[in-house]
Amino acid sequence: MPGAAVPAGWPRIHYRGNHPPGWRPAFDLKRYNRWASRKRRRTKRMDEVIIKDLLVRGVIGISDRERERPQDILINVVLFTDITQPARTDNIADCVDYSKIAKKLTAHAESVGRHTVEALVTDLAGLCLAEPGVQGVRIRVEKPGAVRFSRSVGVEIERFRPA
Repeated sequence: MPGAAVPAGWPRIHYRGNHPPGWRPAFDLKRYNRWASRKRRRTKRMDEVIIKDLLVRGVIGISDRERERPQDILINVVLFTDITQPARTDNIADCVDYSKIAKKLTAHAESVGRHTVEALVTDLAGLCLAEPGVQGVRIRVEKPGAVRFSRSVGVEIERFRPA
């Protein structure tokens, strides 16, 4: 509704073609594109080791009903690493041990009993980054059936080792 009265203190909405001189959107598209291209370059150079649909049972949640017994937790992990050395030598000692990482993630998720998915996913990302050869991690933790009429709810984060 162009020209409608706006209550005091509310943000004004600018419509196309109705901008005051010198107006620009708050979102700086050029700056975002520079940031996104750096991010793409950083992750493109790295190879990915994937652990998909790791199902564990652990205590997670705020309410007493959620905390009285373990529930399903679904974990998906992408480990960013450089596989040129393991590919060249064909030696298992040069590889990221994804079996060991999966066991650590399972043991931690089953034993820690966090209240929020955000806290659990941050813990698990730290465990992955502690492994030798892992430069970064993208990890998603989901609680299947936590919200009615949805398959799952979850949190996905991406973390990298400091340069």
